[in-house]
Amino acid sequence: MIEVTFHVGRSTELAPRIKTADGLCQTDKIQISNYFLLAYKLHHLSLKKNDMNVLKPVSTIMTKQLITVDPSDRLSVVKEIFDKYNIHHIPVVRYKNIVGIVSKTDYNQFLHRSPGGADKGDSLIEKTRLDTWKVKDLMTEGLAKIDSSEPIRTVLGLFKMNRFHAIPVVDGQELVGMVTTFDIIDALANEPIQLEDYKTAKA
Repeated sequence: MIEVTFHVGRSTELAPRIKTADGLCQTDKIQISNYFLLAYKLHHLSLKKNDMNVLKPVSTIMTKQLITVDPSDRLSVVKEIFDKYNIHHIPVVRYKNIVGIVSKTDYNQFLHRSPGGADKGDSLIEKTRLDTWKVKDLMTEGLAKIDSSEPIRTVLGLFKMNRFHAIPVVDGQELVGMVTTFDIIDALANEPIQLEDYKTAKA
């Protein structure tokens, strides 16, 4: 199930909030015509498989330029990455093999846990914890992984059955990319629009 709601903004723009069954939300301003076409495509993806070519390999939509960390890195390195880049998952790699993942959600939960009743806003305590704890102490292990040659529909099935939002893509044991729920939405949004799509959307 895909839920789409929106807030009316200035002029002819909407600020849509797109929520999929796995809980992903993304808000952005786009022109009304483009918004309804995107909503139309998202709706029909849940009904049939030929709006997006789900038989294409996952390598066609995955993110290939990844920022990774080592299990022995301090969490201060994770903080720097999340502060600098607009990403939500950091693969943990040892000798090119993925061994875990650090999500922004897990990092924020760690950051805001109050040790010994200390003030959560105490920057000195926060810095000490980030310099003391290591990536291996926070990362999620036992990950679902997918081969780069697997079809996109396999990824859709994994996202549908599970609550995670990112899947490492491997060739053998080597990490070659990452596919996220955002990659799926992005691929839909950038699909070529045919005249028939406009006609159907307006009907």
